[in-house]
Amino acid sequence: MLTRRLLNFTLASVAMLLCWVTFSAEAALEGILLAPPSGQSPQRLLVLLHGYGSNEQDLLPLADYVAQDYAVLSLQAPITLGAHRFAWYRNGTSAQADITAARQQILTRVSQIQQQLSIPPNRTLLAGFSQGAVMSWSIVLNAPHSIGAAAIFSGRLPESVGSPTPQQNRRNLPQLFVGHG
Repeated sequence: MLTRRLLNFTLASVAMLLCWVTFSAEAALEGILLAPPSGQSPQRLLVLLHGYGSNEQDLLPLADYVAQDYAVLSLQAPITLGAHRFAWYRNGTSAQADITAARQQILTRVSQIQQQLSIPPNRTLLAGFSQGAVMSWSIVLNAPHSIGAAAIFSGRLPESVGSPTPQQNRRNLPQLFVGHG
């Protein structure tokens, strides 16, 4: 289904919306951006964050299960573990610094794509698995205004990511789905 979806675009659409996403040195995250299968301009954005030891292609099959008006952006984590294997952060004493740096890279890239496609943050869904789920939690709690909803799959909320403060009202947080197992 994903292959058919890629073939349905005109060359202009492919050139504009299907690309390896590397626009600036400021946000060096690479990724894959898929246009909506309807061929229409996207109305919403799904951002996928893979787990430890995987890459930007891992969660792409989820694109077949979202509404026809979604553009799908799947990002590659910045830390190389080996051939086609990446991580959002290293465990141990550097975890917090890695999470903070990766969060900023994700936010910068997502903002660039939102602007490019004219999709507001409240129409952006962030979905992460494992370490990608940790990064999703980090964005939900530290930059809730940047997305409209988040899906957290098989991830934990480490102390270093932060927790809601009394000033953070539930109404200010994005809609959440949290699943494990």
